[in-house]
This record gives sequence, C-alpha cells and structure tokens, in this order.
Amino acid sequence: MKREVKIMAIKVKSQAGRRMLVAGLYAGYGVVVGALWLAQAVSVGLVGLAIPGLLLLGICHWSISQAVLEYSVWAPKSVARPDERQARVRDRGFVISYQVLSGVLCLGILYGMVAGDQHWWHPTAGEWKAALFGALLLSATLPSAVIAWLEPDDPQEIGDELVAQQKRA
Repeated sequence: MKREVKIMAIKVKSQAGRRMLVAGLYAGYGVVVGALWLAQAVSVGLVGLAIPGLLLLGICHWSISQAVLEYSVWAPKSVARPDERQARVRDRGFVISYQVLSGVLCLGILYGMVAGDQHWWHPTAGEWKAALFGALLLSATLPSAVIAWLEPDDPQEIGDELVAQQKRA
C-alpha cells in the first residue's frame, strides 16, 4: 500500500504533480544559474537574486525526495522497505541518470576539444567551478527526478479514487 505524500499540505499522488515538482526543481536551477551569471556580468550586488532560485531548488528537491522515499534503501524505519518492483524502478532510475550524466560529460569534453582547435569561447576558472557545481547538483537530483517523472500513477489508488467519487455522486 502506498503512503500518502503531502508536500506543504498538498497531496502529491499523481504523475502530473510529481512532474510539476521536477519542472520546478530544474526551473530553480535555471534561476540560480541565470542570477549568478547576471551578477557576474553586471554587479556582485545582484547575487541576492539567486536566493529565490535556491529556495525553489531546495523545496522542490526535498519534495521530490519525499515523493519517492518508498523507493530508497535509506528510508526511515516508518517507511516500508522497497519491494522487488520498487527496487527495479529505483535501479532503472539510476541507469537512466547515469546515461544522462555520461552524455552531458561527453558533450562537455567534446566541446572542450573542439573549442581549443576552433578558438571558440574558453571557460574561466569561475565558469569551470560553476560547471562542476552544476554536474554535482545534477548527479544528486537526477535519480529521484527520473523516478518521479517516469513512475506512473498507481492503478489501485486511481480505482479507489473513482469508487469514492461514484459513491459521492
């Protein structure tokens, strides 16, 4: 039986709700990167623009990790350990995450090789640090985000909800 997940008093049990959390997570990442880039280009005083992005990023990451907690082997004892299906879903999430991270790193390496030959833009030390931070952030959030994005709605839960709606009508 699935446990009911509430994020800030909002029930998150549908795939659409989990997908909104994933979109919010990576939108927050975009806001943080954009604010830090703008602060570097315009003025250091604009670093405060990254605070809303960091809040969005933190809230969405925490929400996603709570929504997929039942798939984790590190879940607290109050949450049942994952069964075989949940373990397969978790493993599939890690495989897809590994493939995405490998592709991102290969694209970065390929760009670095071509940029040196073609005299394109070369990242500074600060930009390399930002890219490393981005890769670490992506590697930390991607497995949970993949599970939250791909896991379909529970058919038993949908059936129970339809029966309850028919009784109310």
